[in-house]
Amino acid sequence: MLRFSESLSLAVPPFFRKILVDLSQADEALLKIVDDHWKAGQIPDLLFLIKHISPGDPDDVIPDLMVMDMEWRWKSSQQENRWDLRQYDALLKQPLSSLIRARILCREFGIRNRWGDCIGRKEICDRHPDLRELFLLHVEKEIRDIAEWPIISIGVNGEEIASKQLDRVITAGRQAFSAQTPWTIQTFDFSHHLVLCEMRNPSLSREQLEIRLCADRMISVSNTSRSRAVAIRSSNVAIDAGQSQLCSLAKPVRIHLFGGYDLMIHGLS
Repeated sequence: MLRFSESLSLAVPPFFRKILVDLSQADEALLKIVDDHWKAGQIPDLLFLIKHISPGDPDDVIPDLMVMDMEWRWKSSQQENRWDLRQYDALLKQPLSSLIRARILCREFGIRNRWGDCIGRKEICDRHPDLRELFLLHVEKEIRDIAEWPIISIGVNGEEIASKQLDRVITAGRQAFSAQTPWTIQTFDFSHHLVLCEMRNPSLSREQLEIRLCADRMISVSNTSRSRAVAIRSSNVAIDAGQSQLCSLAKPVRIHLFGGYDLMIHGLS
């Protein structure tokens, strides 16, 4: 609950002072202050607002304020405005509980994958080792809610034989037998990239391709082979061995692989 002290009344501009009159809507009023500031092109003073939340309410009110402010910051074109959990932690004299911080971290993961740098789970865990277990426990719901991961499929002769969302590390390859069976896809946790190998057996594998999800709905396609070029059929571009190419996900990206296989990145799901 807000403490409607004299200092609060004087500090809040008249336009926003009207919002704070109804005590029954105090939480909504705070969120509206943050939202209206950003809509007006102004950065809200979160520290000031947080100071006027009573000690019994922080776990209820502060997370919503932080998440709303964070989303606006990552939507902003100004890189210097972008904050993560560490900047918000620094605002508080008393830290929030680990569970609340982990949930904010999950929202940060979702926000940055919608509007920012497509951060991976590994980087989040490396930055916040104390929250790792709680973050991984709760982040799956955020991943499902994003539902914007590119779909990667492998086909032969126009027939799709394997398909997977690029929401984590994916390793794909064929069996290490003379009579090649269809490509298989194995998934692993944390960052958003595909490693494509010609054979599934790591001791025999010849790498072909690495695809990484980048910011702003882009992928980086890297030719990891030693001597052969990779053709991106959708844009008539050839990538030499050891070289990379940025591709937009605005339309499907079709890549011709060694051995007559095609790799299709279907944009966003």
